[in-house]
Amino acid sequence: MATLKPKSQELTVFKSGNSAALRLPKALGFVPGERVVAYRDGEALVLRHADPMGWPAGYFDSWEAATIDLPERAPAEDCEVRLKRLFGDQGSL
Repeated sequence: MATLKPKSQELTVFKSGNSAALRLPKALGFVPGERVVAYRDGEALVLRHADPMGWPAGYFDSWEAATIDLPERAPAEDCEVRLKRLFGDQGSL
């Protein structure tokens, strides 16, 4: 299956206050007031829709692995044994 190359458009950066700004064509699918995530990928500037749940990009990646030691878990008991323990003789399959 062939992948389609998106149509590229040349845009002009302009000054808005003390920031550089870029006017995005409506065809790119961003609406005024929408949260957008921007990052560099090599020479490319990537813009994508922000997570609708509101978590900042990379938030979960920033968490370190848990360093607490958890106790060893006992092996699961046989289903028949568990049902009998919980329900008596009425718990057999």
